[in-house]
Amino acid sequence: MINATRYLDRQVVHPVTLAAKLQALAEVTTNTAPLSVQHLLADLDDCSLDTSPRTVHLLGDFLDDSFPGDSKAAQALAAAQKLVELGQVPYLARELWLTVMGQEGDKHIGDWFAYWQAHFFTNEALVHDLPHPGVVKWLQGLDANFPKVGYLTGRHRPNPSSRHPSGMELGTMATLWKHRFPLGPLYMKGQWGGDDTAYKQGLFQQLLAAGEVYPLGYIDNEPSCVIAHHEVMTAASLPHLSVWFKGVCQKPADLPPDILVLESFE
Repeated sequence: MINATRYLDRQVVHPVTLAAKLQALAEVTTNTAPLSVQHLLADLDDCSLDTSPRTVHLLGDFLDDSFPGDSKAAQALAAAQKLVELGQVPYLARELWLTVMGQEGDKHIGDWFAYWQAHFFTNEALVHDLPHPGVVKWLQGLDANFPKVGYLTGRHRPNPSSRHPSGMELGTMATLWKHRFPLGPLYMKGQWGGDDTAYKQGLFQQLLAAGEVYPLGYIDNEPSCVIAHHEVMTAASLPHLSVWFKGVCQKPADLPPDILVLESFE
């Protein structure tokens, strides 16, 4: 087995440096598979894209519908929008509600969460996502130095039997196009829900078995998904690059040392 970490520094914080390291990885994998089928895949939600503007936009719609003209609701929305600017929006919708509405908002939290869940996973809401600072340039740099850049996400395609039958494909593609992300393969679930880590691990295995795509690089903000990539590639004796974008998650104690930690895309 070729140990790709011999060619890669473990503390990569600059996109140009990472692109150079990915080129080095491509050079040592020429005997593994044709360069044309070697891909780097990136996660979307809270990795490539910041979903907090989506949640705060939905909060504004909910407050307008539920508390029209209410000054406290207007103050709460302004506070939430400020949190977006500061990059401090709580990860959970319920936490955001309590942060901006206070404990007296408890009696409405169920209504807010139901509204959020009904709208968050829709094409219409996705267009409010914004790229994390520097990520587009970061991925464009990889696109120039790695054969293919694509996306692997827990979002789902249209499915009439799904809880959200319209899926999230159109909104996803519109957002990637709008913000000039490099366009490549997009891998999505067949239906809403389910465990993201198990889905992604299974997809890595399926791609390798088919032999048409080798996902030698992967970046995600969820540590368990990055670990799954690292384990699948290691089991297949393939050189690879597994990157954890720290984001809002804490570094787990069991993160393998061969996984690169990226603090920022800038």
